[in-house]
Amino acid sequence: MSSLVIGAAYGNKGQNDLLTTAGGCGNNNGGEVGMKAKTAAVFVVALMIVIFTSYSGPALYSEGNSGGDKTVPSASEQGLILGETVFYQEEGVGEDIPNIEVLHNGERIQICTDFPSRPRIAPDGMRMAYISPSGWEQVGSVFLYDTELERAEEFIEPADLPEQFTPKQVEWIDNERLLIIVGYAYGTVSVGGDVYLWEAEKLRKLYSPGERSEVKDIELEADTITLSVAEFDAEYLDYSVAKEEFDLNEFIR
Repeated sequence: MSSLVIGAAYGNKGQNDLLTTAGGCGNNNGGEVGMKAKTAAVFVVALMIVIFTSYSGPALYSEGNSGGDKTVPSASEQGLILGETVFYQEEGVGEDIPNIEVLHNGERIQICTDFPSRPRIAPDGMRMAYISPSGWEQVGSVFLYDTELERAEEFIEPADLPEQFTPKQVEWIDNERLLIIVGYAYGTVSVGGDVYLWEAEKLRKLYSPGERSEVKDIELEADTITLSVAEFDAEYLDYSVAKEEFDLNEFIR
């Protein structure tokens, strides 16, 4: 848009220059040349105005439902949708460091650049949770981004967990409750941990798989929770993974 404004200004300057040159050249055809120059200058300015008024800018808008009105896309209006209003840069993919961006008034705004985990979005699309930092041998916190507040807040920090433990995975049960895998942060042996429940702003342990075992992954489907449990050998050199299914309502009691 600015280039078009500059172009229009340049057209006016060109008009003055053409008229000055034609009028001051001292030849017998000065009036005729000046008229041609004036006509050319007016044409340039008119063309710039047409282009300027018809320029719509980058395609950051979507047509609304009422009379073709245009609305600026924002996560606060459309909800949190991964790949549409929420963007996650994974570690090792591309040149950027891991980060999370949220669409706000048509622009992508970074909300976390400290090695966040992949964000988990609540079923209603109004909030999302993620761990940061979530890199190897880093003790992280769980953050909650709220579309109404349009900011992220730390709601589970290292002081809330056993010493040297860190959150490793978060999953929404519904719009208010989260399941969180919490495990030892250091070394190459630990691949998971125990399962905690975050509810009513309180954190409590729900499930510990037992000796030489750690919950590695959580899957939720309808009223069933499936845990992938890593079972280590006696020397902690290797492990196998077993699936365990539970009724979700029984599990979180």
